[in-house]
Amino acid sequence: MDCVSPTDTFQTGQRVYITLESRAPIVETIIIGHVYRAMPYGKYDDHLGTKNFEIGPNTFKLKHYIPFDELAGTGPHLIEFTKEDGSVLITKELFIK
Repeated sequence: MDCVSPTDTFQTGQRVYITLESRAPIVETIIIGHVYRAMPYGKYDDHLGTKNFEIGPNTFKLKHYIPFDELAGTGPHLIEFTKEDGSVLITKELFIK
């Protein structure tokens, strides 16, 4: 079930789905999602994984489950979506307690 209100903080063990939505159809044919974990000095240098999303015609929304418990556990994380050329579409910080 989708969250009723947006939040940036989630409990360990809670299933977290990342959603990218657009008002117009997404024009990219591939969007790359990245997950990073913050290191003790505060930079998001720990790259945990990448997922390529193939975008079909008339796609307005991407939704994907990220198993934070398996990837990195607790702490601050950064979700980033980029175009194939590496240019950033959007980033979002979140925290796993």
